[in-house]
Amino acid sequence: GEACFAKYLCGKFCRSPQHTAKHGRRVDLKKTTRYWIEAAKTGFSYALCGLGNMARDGELPGLVGADFALAQGLWARAFAECDLPEAAYNLGVCTGHGYGGPQDYALALVWYR
Repeated sequence: GEACFAKYLCGKFCRSPQHTAKHGRRVDLKKTTRYWIEAAKTGFSYALCGLGNMARDGELPGLVGADFALAQGLWARAFAECDLPEAAYNLGVCTGHGYGGPQDYALALVWYR
């Protein structure tokens, strides 16, 4: 519960230019990834969704560019485990635009609902 939420918040802090600059620090995507993986292991869906966003944006350490297939897998898991609306929305956007797979408006509508 609280420990995984704290890890998620620490990761969010490390990813935010506004928060890190306010405290004299720089964005640290490696720390964000580490915190969010730890939170995701406990089933914290916001961490899964955040990792999916990082994969989409090409920000995960070790990735070169965006990885929509990885992002969609993380969002699908977040949605399956907790019905997280942000995950469904992101899946709808990718499906509707054809990112990481074929464009499918009908399936995108399912995700949006």
